[in-house]
Amino acid sequence: MENKVLIVSHTFPPASGVGGRRWAKYSKYLNRNTITPYILTSKSTFNESLWKDDVKEIKNIFYYKNFFPAILSKTQLTFLDKLLYKLAIVFLKIFTKGNYYDRVVFDKNQFINKIDSILKKEDIHTIIVSGAPFNLLYYAATYKQKHPQINFIVDIRDPWTWGQNYGINLIGSARKQIEAQKESLVINEANTVFVPTGIMYDYLIKTYPNCANKIKVLPHGFDSDSIKPREVKPNTQSGKIKIAFIGELYDNIGHYFDKISEAIEQESSPFFIDFFSRTDRYKDLFSQRSLVGNKVNYFPLIKADELFEKLSEYDFILIIHPEFAKDYISTKFYEILYSRTPIIYISMNGETSRFIETTKSGIYLDIDHTFEFFKNDQKVREFKYEVYKDINKFELNYLTQNSLINCLTLDHEHPSK
Repeated sequence: MENKVLIVSHTFPPASGVGGRRWAKYSKYLNRNTITPYILTSKSTFNESLWKDDVKEIKNIFYYKNFFPAILSKTQLTFLDKLLYKLAIVFLKIFTKGNYYDRVVFDKNQFINKIDSILKKEDIHTIIVSGAPFNLLYYAATYKQKHPQINFIVDIRDPWTWGQNYGINLIGSARKQIEAQKESLVINEANTVFVPTGIMYDYLIKTYPNCANKIKVLPHGFDSDSIKPREVKPNTQSGKIKIAFIGELYDNIGHYFDKISEAIEQESSPFFIDFFSRTDRYKDLFSQRSLVGNKVNYFPLIKADELFEKLSEYDFILIIHPEFAKDYISTKFYEILYSRTPIIYISMNGETSRFIETTKSGIYLDIDHTFEFFKNDQKVREFKYEVYKDINKFELNYLTQNSLINCLTLDHEHPSK
């Protein structure tokens, strides 16, 4: 009998967005390990995913309609947009319970009908549902209640009720309590709960001690298909240090860039920074010091295989996290470690800074030491890079074979709940 699994991810290639990366990659490796992935995702008109090539072998992709107000997804608002935004929030507050920023808040009935139809038609007994949006997990949990024979695997990619993202920090206490009830139902109904980091695992087993045996860490991992470890050692001794910044330019990190721009303006600073991102945020901090086109340049984000080939030209990769992400070890870290390129990591002290220091894979800076570091090459010359010897444990095929696949079968006579 064919091994099958239904994977639900709100974003999935070819739709753009980093949220689709995790299950695009795991679907690819499930498929290579003779498990057929069926995908349920939202229909998107933005088809510019960097991971389209990873899912070219995935044939069974289904879609649900998403009815969330489009105005809330815009980042640059005109006066009329701002008015429509406020009206949309009022509408959501009236017609929803819990977190009205959750993007599938109006999709419950048609979403449940979709998963029911796919599971029955394709004779699938295991479903993996990834959130955020977290209501996808809740809807699937209510389906599990009526169909206890289903192997229900939950993937919580980011903190839910205890986080600062996805609007949870903007809603009132009564609505947060509703979200807490949803989260509790999901954890209790799930057969397996995956989280990507140890700090999320620690939180959940402390909050739900009776469910600790089914909560597991499934890291984001790196794809060795798209990264070739560099052969040339990074430069830490010459008068020109080339740095690349790759990925998202988050909110609330402008103060770090202000310190960097002030420092590299100094004649003694040897640092040159190239940005590879979807936007040119914070560019004005460098422009006002006449650094753009001189010591700082901005480029579009490119596909991973091309990107890491390009990054072999750089001596360091710069990563800056806002406070809410100080404990977040993303895919990017494992990819960079595998590429054998040192990291300059700037944020508040937390899980991620400890990871950098423990693996000896880079240099950690807080706001108080950022200017001092970038104004000259003294700290760079003192740095000794070490190759992280355990990196292969975070390779996606290894994780698929040793962590994910083990949870795809369920003893139907003794379901673990």
